[in-house]
Amino acid sequence: MKHRGFTLVELLVVIAIILVLLAIALPVLLKARGKALQTTCLSNLAQLGKAAKMWAIDNNSHSPRWPDEIAPYVGNRKLWVCPLDPDTPSPLPQTGPIYTSYIFRRTFGVARDREPWHHGGFNVLYHDGRVKWQAAR
Repeated sequence: MKHRGFTLVELLVVIAIILVLLAIALPVLLKARGKALQTTCLSNLAQLGKAAKMWAIDNNSHSPRWPDEIAPYVGNRKLWVCPLDPDTPSPLPQTGPIYTSYIFRRTFGVARDREPWHHGGFNVLYHDGRVKWQAAR
């Protein structure tokens, strides 16, 4: 009995099945990646909030001027940047003025993303230290 290989039709069917499975899985993987980057951004804002609290403890509870006064309390300049910010310089400068992806203000929340990079919304750092996603208005 002769050993017979796969026919062209069988190979094309297998390739088509693989492509359909990839087409189904790719959007799910991209959404998971976006959520992971959003979580990194939330973590960055939470760390900046903790740095601001440390600054306030050291300075009789006055509100800091962002980002200048709390910069010594932030160990890594990557915390100032949202991973989805398309304007982030590469490589991120380790000296000189601080590049930040966030807007700092005294009303509503202490800080938020400059643009709604996260599924049509912003990550917001509140005065009490909470960080959460807020839909864009």
